[in-house]
Amino acid sequence: MHQVKHKVVSAAIYPIILLLVGSCVSLFLMGYVVPRFAAVYQSSGRTLPWASQLLLNWGNFASAHAAVLLASISALLTVTVVQVRRRLRAGGWWQFMEIVPGARQRLQLFELSRLYLTLGMLLEGGIPLQSALHLGESVVSLARRDSIRRVAVAIGDGERLSDAFIAYQLSTPIAQRLLRVGERSGQLGTMLTRTANFYDGENTRWIERFTKAFEPALMAGIGLVIGLIVILLYMPIFDLAGSLQ
Repeated sequence: MHQVKHKVVSAAIYPIILLLVGSCVSLFLMGYVVPRFAAVYQSSGRTLPWASQLLLNWGNFASAHAAVLLASISALLTVTVVQVRRRLRAGGWWQFMEIVPGARQRLQLFELSRLYLTLGMLLEGGIPLQSALHLGESVVSLARRDSIRRVAVAIGDGERLSDAFIAYQLSTPIAQRLLRVGERSGQLGTMLTRTANFYDGENTRWIERFTKAFEPALMAGIGLVIGLIVILLYMPIFDLAGSLQ
């Protein structure tokens, strides 16, 4: 759990810095530069393009209510930070991760890998399988604990662990093959541990690939927002230059 949190935090540092810098630049443009351009264009008496006029109307509003807007933004940021920290301390980082596109499946694999690793360690330590399943309930979400109880009942009825995991959606095709090898060879604990290590490596590679793809996309998004603001500010100047020619 600590290792995954460390990997996620390390991967999120650069995107968060980019987002903060881009947000600060955008707020500076919208709160300081746009109101001054609005005053200049308003005094010229020229008809502006609708998009530029909309942006400059915002500039006039921001200039007239600067204190209220600053207080509102500060209060919103404070409440957001407090709520995020409270959720993280309460273990709510799982819900935040589910917001990331494609992360839901990886979170499920991460949960299963924790279960496999726990069961593997307990079995290698000499704990009976049903007792290990009971202890393993603590490392999964509430939604999966009922499935583990049903697996324990199925094991008591003589069903194989690999088949019970598949029946109650606690396994994957790769994990099923590895577990069957462990059952036939008498090394079920070892194969559970190996399965957990395999999926840990898969999750690590997914985090790295997602970070490499997300950082350029975030930079492009920030550049588009800032570029759009600048273009809308200078569009009346381009129109004026065209009319003079």
